[in-house]
Amino acid sequence: MKVYQTCGSFNTSTEEVAAKVMLPVLKHGGSYAFDSEFYNLSVEVGSTTHYIVLGVLRVTDESVSDLCNYKTDEIMLDTRTNSSFCYTDVENPLNVSIDLGNMTSNDELHLLCLHKDDFNIASGGEDILEDIYAKIPTYISSKNYVSMSHPNKGDGGILQANGCQF
Repeated sequence: MKVYQTCGSFNTSTEEVAAKVMLPVLKHGGSYAFDSEFYNLSVEVGSTTHYIVLGVLRVTDESVSDLCNYKTDEIMLDTRTNSSFCYTDVENPLNVSIDLGNMTSNDELHLLCLHKDDFNIASGGEDILEDIYAKIPTYISSKNYVSMSHPNKGDGGILQANGCQF
């Protein structure tokens, strides 16, 4: 799984998320798109609730869809505004007991982006989500987030109610 740097905001009144995602510029005219379904992977670590949503990112019309071939020291990065969704409409195939609707403006929302062009929830996708879900406590404990005005080249991001400056 490749996780991309994100920043953005969520609105507890409208229950909407708006995020910018840092992605490699595609070299052959392709484009990015998120699936319409996002997945709740929220966890409790200790006494802290971590609200986490995973979106599946696909690349279309690009002759090389494995972005690992775009080495970070060789590519230009671009900030895209290609994710906006209502967090109470997020799918919950793993039956996570944490309700995203309980978020307050003081909470943080982690948005993970899984780049997998052949992702299918009905055909092995749930196994992939379970694997990611099992690794989230380690992911959470290893991150040290700071305020940022735009997504950095990096490996994951966090959304706060006040968001980052677009």
